[in-house]
Amino acid sequence: MRTVWSVFAVLTTSVLLAFSAQAQERDPTQPPARAQAAPAAQAGKPGQAAVPEIDSAAVLLRDGKAYLVVGTRLYAAGQKIGPYTLERVSETEVWLRNGKELRKLQRFTGIERRTSTERSTP
Repeated sequence: MRTVWSVFAVLTTSVLLAFSAQAQERDPTQPPARAQAAPAAQAGKPGQAAVPEIDSAAVLLRDGKAYLVVGTRLYAAGQKIGPYTLERVSETEVWLRNGKELRKLQRFTGIERRTSTERSTP
């Protein structure tokens, strides 16, 4: 019986050590690799500022005013997000200005909003 418990203890310890070694491959205080690579990929032309990541951003309406929620921060029109000034926020688009450059970012790529036409039934 003692041998069974010692074998069980050895197996359990080796499994736990394997899992802890896997868990320590990435520094938990650093953002994931996907988040680190995104600004470099969006930089575009040299001298052009990287566009903030708004894929995970949400829009919040408070007292009739739209706010962009990025992480734990609320941004209203006129506020700065990095080098950009937030011009306008709608439920599907975010407009950013950097000097003379104005960029429209779609919040949901591949989705187009249209007004539906009513069909009359005979």
